[in-house]
Amino acid sequence: MVVSIVLIVLGMISMSFFIYGKITNYSIKTNIIKLVTSLLFVALALYLYITKGYPLIGLFILLGGIFGLLGDVALGLKRIFKNKNKQLILLGLFFFAIGHILYDTGLYICYYIPGQIVAIIIPVILAPLCGSFGSMLLEKVCHLHYGKFKYIGMFYYTCVYSLSLVSFSLLAINGFTNTFLWIFFVGALLFASSDTILAKTYFSDNVKKVDQISTTITYYLAQFVIAFSIFFL
Repeated sequence: MVVSIVLIVLGMISMSFFIYGKITNYSIKTNIIKLVTSLLFVALALYLYITKGYPLIGLFILLGGIFGLLGDVALGLKRIFKNKNKQLILLGLFFFAIGHILYDTGLYICYYIPGQIVAIIIPVILAPLCGSFGSMLLEKVCHLHYGKFKYIGMFYYTCVYSLSLVSFSLLAINGFTNTFLWIFFVGALLFASSDTILAKTYFSDNVKKVDQISTTITYYLAQFVIAFSIFFL
């Protein structure tokens, strides 16, 4: 428990330095701090995965966190290699989507109860609807300009919102009594919040500092909460 708390505290401190660099003078140093912050949530997942006896769902969370780390690296590099901006955004979204798919797969393998088909139907139906209509609503309300990323964005948001829907559905069929699933669900909601705000920072002409700060805080809280959920196995 002590090691977990230390890693979380270090992660929050590192995140604070990253936010400061992000809104003042983004540099290679800022990217390094971002990488350190991401390594810390991966380290938390790895530590808990080992200390909890290598649970299968822990492996999926660890792998999902690693792909999140790769996504962070890709999106961080776009600040340096501005001529590769679109390619790096696409690569980052690809890594994050794989991470979400890994999370969903692990949850189904470990917590799906045979015969409870509703836990599959709800995410399969609602996730694409939320992904499509959610991205279109954001485009209208926030005056976003997706450009070539419009349909990619719909697919990505489908993956993002599926995480909340899958974890909630499995939580429901398990009687709302599983602490791990509750903690994971909170992390999934934070992820959905972060990526919803993220659309404004990438596809809006009017990016505010409050959006940059809030999307970073909710994102890292999501990653650390999901990693820490392994503690409750």
